[in-house]
Amino acid sequence: MGTRILAESTSRWAVVAVVSVVVASTRGLTLPPTVIVTFAGFSMWWIGRHAPPSRLDALPGPAPAGGIAIWATLFVVFCLWELAAFLLGNNHDFPTFSMLVDPLVTWPPTRAVATVGWLAWGWYLLRR
Repeated sequence: MGTRILAESTSRWAVVAVVSVVVASTRGLTLPPTVIVTFAGFSMWWIGRHAPPSRLDALPGPAPAGGIAIWATLFVVFCLWELAAFLLGNNHDFPTFSMLVDPLVTWPPTRAVATVGWLAWGWYLLRR
């Protein structure tokens, strides 16, 4: 059983490494990385739906209402900011989040690290 888990973990991280290198080798905010990221996200959804990983030990009891309210507020504010910036022109006067982080992710190693982080966070959430 332990060997199987190690093999699954090794193959999972090998796929993450390959996806990260491929995304890093593309030019940001173009169709190829969009397709790759969409495929990776869809794959994680499919795994979660049809072959979910073993769950992490969940916190006992329901989520606190205060925490839910804070995260919901942050999510709504972020979505409103993105929508307003997009509708107002998506320029330097009204930048979207992707426009603000673009200087950071134009360097391929940073884009690869961001991709690994995104996939690792997705896997963590999938196990919750």
